[in-house]
Amino acid sequence: MILVELQYFPSINYFKYINKNDILVNLDSFYARKSYRNRTIINGNNGLFNLIVPTIKNKISKKYVDIKIDYSQNWINQHLQSMQSSYGKTPYFLFYEDLITQVLKLRHIFLFDLNYDLLTLFFKLLNFENNFRKEKELILNGLKFDDLTHLSNINNNEIISTSNKIYYNNNFGKNFDINVSILDLLFMKGPETKYFLNSI
Repeated sequence: MILVELQYFPSINYFKYINKNDILVNLDSFYARKSYRNRTIINGNNGLFNLIVPTIKNKISKKYVDIKIDYSQNWINQHLQSMQSSYGKTPYFLFYEDLITQVLKLRHIFLFDLNYDLLTLFFKLLNFENNFRKEKELILNGLKFDDLTHLSNINNNEIISTSNKIYYNNNFGKNFDINVSILDLLFMKGPETKYFLNSI
């Protein structure tokens, strides 16, 4: 079982690592700014760039579950427009656009809840069969933290060696990058995404 940190549109690497593992979501972690909890990397015409969810600084609690999203900025439309600009011509963009938009437009108060709902959506889209639970169930199942593999802020240097990379036809003709958001792979490969993850 893996104890995971929820991330915003996690990377291909993140999904490769959690595939086929039972997942326990960490409810007790502290929030770190400039982490993948509130940002993701996508491809664009001018290269890779970040999509960042603005957050409100919490002076009382630094726990991830207490971090609120800042809606004083029109970040939802900016992110949707960036996705449209980057992936609008990909084979499967129209298949998934509405589902992703629906989650973003729920206007979650807490960043944790947004990321939880996005991860739940991706589990459905990728047909992952993992058990996906929150940390509160840990004691009920007789597990201790020492029994878990911890996973936080994954990047392509931490988990997967890139020496045997498999390439796919990126929308921009660029090399496959496991640190890019799963959106890149999902919009290009659609139902084959899970197969591709298994092949890395």
